[in-house]
Amino acid sequence: MTPYENPTLRERVLLAAAAQRQGVILAESRTPEEGGLPLPVLHEVPELTPARAPSAYMCPWGTFQYDPATRLFVFTPTLGQLPPAWEPPVPLQPVSITVEVAHRTATLHTRAETLTLVDVSPTQDGNTLLNEINTLLARTPHPYVAWRVAWTGEAHTLWSGNVPMVRNQQVGAYLTGYALDREHVVYLGMTGYKTVLESIRATVQARRKKLLEVHTHFAFPLPDQYVQVWQGLDAFGYHHAALLARAALPGKWLPEDLDAYLLQFDGDPGNLSAQCAARLAEGLCLPILQEWGPALWEAGQRADLIRPLTVGGDCQAGYAISLPEATWTDLVQNLLDEQQIHLT
Repeated sequence: MTPYENPTLRERVLLAAAAQRQGVILAESRTPEEGGLPLPVLHEVPELTPARAPSAYMCPWGTFQYDPATRLFVFTPTLGQLPPAWEPPVPLQPVSITVEVAHRTATLHTRAETLTLVDVSPTQDGNTLLNEINTLLARTPHPYVAWRVAWTGEAHTLWSGNVPMVRNQQVGAYLTGYALDREHVVYLGMTGYKTVLESIRATVQARRKKLLEVHTHFAFPLPDQYVQVWQGLDAFGYHHAALLARAALPGKWLPEDLDAYLLQFDGDPGNLSAQCAARLAEGLCLPILQEWGPALWEAGQRADLIRPLTVGGDCQAGYAISLPEATWTDLVQNLLDEQQIHLT
């Protein structure tokens, strides 16, 4: 991707820095969020009032005169004092910044230091991204203003092609992930307008045999409770909703459950065999030791007690675990007899 540059911003920062090195005190009319430089904001000065020419404004600590060259206001103190909360000025410094797309970080290097910002939005257009970065920089104690941004790496995407959808009989929403146990929905992650997501949520939460189209599959809700998590995506006017069956939640398995589920999500390095042993201890009356995990995992798959789910998007892997007490008891006894697991 071609780097984005704003040479006008760089020139403005250099002019401001040159004035600051001459002892000039500058103020901005806009906040960094509005595209202004990281300087004191004129209209946040207490008791600010219009003044007679050549000054534009005045306050109890001095006057402000507009400077067309920098498009900033020059503050002249009358009593040698700065307005409250103002710090002694440090000359601004234009910098180039590199965005690591996969990690959503932005890093700048100067002779004195290296500074990294986290949780930036690398897929935005260059101008919007520069504004976001400079807003973040303004919250640090450093005098840096980014005028050039370059990208490195590739964005992590959930889908290789077009974003699939989940649909009920009325509406459709974009999928962020899913897990299906044959024809049943175990997990749904979706994004869209809140009213659309509410319609699909109502279909799932009804716990009736209502048909859903999930990507290229047709599925029904489980006759079970679903836990839901919502998050507003204010920048897009959308919401994200995640619906997860109770039997897929750690600590929520019950002895009367016929099946339970293990899910592994994007970025989760969890050990599935260890999780399996911990969850079996929850769902069975049979005592299960943690170190039995690998042996139980392999034996359970051979006995068709553990079967893979159909997954996609942010759900990287999923398994259904059947919970017949007698069958697991026999399996554990066989493993003990074969000395594949031990009680001590």
